[in-house]
Amino acid sequence: MQASLYAYLLGIDDVVMVAAFLEDEDYEHPEDFVPSVDNTIIDSFKVSERYPDFAEYVKVAEQWWDTYVKNGVSPDFDESTDADILKALRTNTISDDTDISELIAEAETLIEEIDAVQATIADKESRLKEVKDLIKQYGTEQFREGDKNVTFKSAKYVWSLTKSTTQTVDKTALKKDGLLDKYVKTTETIKLNAPKLIETEDKE
Repeated sequence: MQASLYAYLLGIDDVVMVAAFLEDEDYEHPEDFVPSVDNTIIDSFKVSERYPDFAEYVKVAEQWWDTYVKNGVSPDFDESTDADILKALRTNTISDDTDISELIAEAETLIEEIDAVQATIADKESRLKEVKDLIKQYGTEQFREGDKNVTFKSAKYVWSLTKSTTQTVDKTALKKDGLLDKYVKTTETIKLNAPKLIETEDKE
C-alpha cells in the first residue's frame, strides 16, 4: 500500500518491489547479510490493477487536509486521552544551532560548576534550613496581640518576622452562583524552568 501511494502520487503505474527477509541472527550483524535468491523476493504489479479504486483512498486524505489544514479546523481531541500528543504539538522545540546556543552552553557550564560547589556544602545548607525553621518557630511564639513584626538583633544581622493577612476568593462558591466566569481574570506569564539533564544510555 505504501509503495502504491508513492507510485500514485508520482503518476507511476508499474511498481517493482524487492524485499529481503532476515533471520534473527542477521539483526546482530546486518553488515554480514548477503541478499540471494533464497532470501529475497521480487514482486511487480500495476497499481491500477491491484488497487483499481486507489483514488478513493487518496480522496479521504485530501478531504482531511482541506478540512483540518487548509481551513484551520482542529480535529476532535480529548485533553486527557490525547495529553501526550497535545503536549508535543504545543511545544516549540528549538534546535541547538541557533543564536542562543552559545548562551545555553555557558549556562550549562555554570550550572555544572555551581552544582559541584553546592555538593560540598549540602550538609551546611540542610542544617541552615533546620536552624532557620527553629528561629521562625521561636519568633512566631513571641508575637503579641496586635504585633505585625518580631525582630532579633545580633552583632551582624537583623532577623525579622512579619505577620501579614491575605484574602482568598472562594471560586467554588462563585462558580455555583454563576459569577466566576464574569469576574475571573486570566494572566499569561512565561517562566524559565530549571533545565533537565538528558539521560543517555551507556553504549558498549
